[in-house]
Amino acid sequence: MNYPQRALDKLGKVVEGIDFIGPRYIEGQSQGVHFLARKYIRPYQYGLMTRIEGQTTDEALEVLIEDWKDHPLPEVLRLDNDP
Repeated sequence: MNYPQRALDKLGKVVEGIDFIGPRYIEGQSQGVHFLARKYIRPYQYGLMTRIEGQTTDEALEVLIEDWKDHPLPEVLRLDNDP
């Protein structure tokens, strides 16, 4: 997320950003809930959010592979620095 927006705009025509959200806690439950949020920034603005089991690479890939069956494969994928 530290790249200047102008540099990202020149890298590709299809840009998607992803971010892990969570854990969020629901009252009365001891385990947190995790989500993977995705947003196409270009060529159109379209947001998606999916509940996942945990913040892992395998969970993210499973969701993204399903997304990319119906949506364009991004040329640029913006991520935060979450390990």
